[in-house]
Amino acid sequence: MTVYDPSYIAGVVARQISSFGTGVPRSLESTPDGSLFTSSFKQKATLAGRMCVVNCGSVTTPLTFLTTADKRPDWVIRVLAGTTILPVSVETILEAAAGTATEVDIRAAANDIGSGTSSAATVGPLSTLINGTAPVFTPATIARQLYTGDATAEVAPVTLHRRCFPLAQASGLIPYEDFWNPNGEEAIIVGPGTLEGFIAATTTQATGYVVIKYIELST
Repeated sequence: MTVYDPSYIAGVVARQISSFGTGVPRSLESTPDGSLFTSSFKQKATLAGRMCVVNCGSVTTPLTFLTTADKRPDWVIRVLAGTTILPVSVETILEAAAGTATEVDIRAAANDIGSGTSSAATVGPLSTLINGTAPVFTPATIARQLYTGDATAEVAPVTLHRRCFPLAQASGLIPYEDFWNPNGEEAIIVGPGTLEGFIAATTTQATGYVVIKYIELST
């Protein structure tokens, strides 16, 4: 039998196991009309409802970010035991940044820092599989924002992304925007753990919004 024999190819593919399946071998995937296709891990996660989104700040009401302080992040994704996340993107939009040296620091910690004194994220976490019926997947992660009281101290914290806007934003210009795009490949946080962000200036604190996307898996 050669590798060009169709029965050989079908046999190999049939033994591949879906990342979000039941462990039962699957055959080739196709659309309803029979067209063959392949999908990426990220697309499979989205189709399974495992792509999650969190919004900090609403359509008309931005957050006023906090002065940087130990154990007081501006946003947090709490990853509980039994859960793993793969960060996909974090978009930070500074609607007004009148202060100097406004910095965006996205970090991970090897423990769940808890909720401290904070509020629930404006929206989410929610699955991005939006089908107009009951959710296909309910995230186990917890999203919080604006820690005005201390969280639990981080264990082994590490910065995954950092950016500084050294000058105050001029009036009437396009807002400052920072986009971190790990694409589910640069970091994996196995619960209990934390993904968190600090946005702070040396003088007047910025206002703005944060949109966080990640893939959530059960472990």
